[in-house]
Amino acid sequence: MGQSPGNVELSERDSHLPRRSVANVTQLVTIDRDRLEVVGRLPPAKLELILHGIDLVLGRR
Repeated sequence: MGQSPGNVELSERDSHLPRRSVANVTQLVTIDRDRLEVVGRLPPAKLELILHGIDLVLGRR
């Protein structure tokens, strides 16, 4: 899944999550802010890659 265009692989170190993960930009959903909780953090460079991937999926790049 991490190899799909726009998806971003996240190491435990990068994301502060308990295991390696993938930001899957092809499965975007909306959710109410009240249902969210902070479980990790991303460095700005990884966030930029995710935002670029979202732009790819939406056809804005």
